[in-house]
Amino acid sequence: MPTFLNMAVCCAMNQNRSMEAHGLLQKKGFKVSSYGTSNNIKLPGMSITQPNIYSFNTTYREIYNDLREKNENFYRNTGLLHLLQRNISLKEKPESFFEVERAFDLVITCEERCFVFIFEYYGRKEYLNDYSDGVFYLVNFDIKDTPSDAILGANEILQFVKIIEDCNLDIDTAIEKFCEIKKCTLLYTVLNK
Repeated sequence: MPTFLNMAVCCAMNQNRSMEAHGLLQKKGFKVSSYGTSNNIKLPGMSITQPNIYSFNTTYREIYNDLREKNENFYRNTGLLHLLQRNISLKEKPESFFEVERAFDLVITCEERCFVFIFEYYGRKEYLNDYSDGVFYLVNFDIKDTPSDAILGANEILQFVKIIEDCNLDIDTAIEKFCEIKKCTLLYTVLNK
């Protein structure tokens, strides 16, 4: 395993796609963290006009208990309580990528909008950076925000990370090889840490 590849997976709210990938990669022995790129956590409510909104400081357990209190049967049937139980087993709370003080070698996003947010955030910082901290790869996998698509996307991310391992951590070569195997293109860039 590439123990020195410091990796993050990001989706909008650190609930579904990033957590599915986090769990799978961690289970396979990879060093991984997961984050969200939105301003807050917005989960479906009992009506489309009344979502459940939480801050990133709210623990998964608190969100779980809040939804159970509101309507346990409804949120169990929608699958939200199941997702939250999985999340509770992986970490304490959702985290915002923009509040992290860690440097990563690889950041994988689960939708293009998250990729753009991170790209723009680091783009604003670049004039302050002299490249002395090195660079990291930002790679996007477009994954629909459904539980079944999150599972498929997590497996694709795992395949990609295994290819990176096979390529001795040469991410450029791994991207090329993955795209050749999958007959796809990946949106990616290299940014300052």
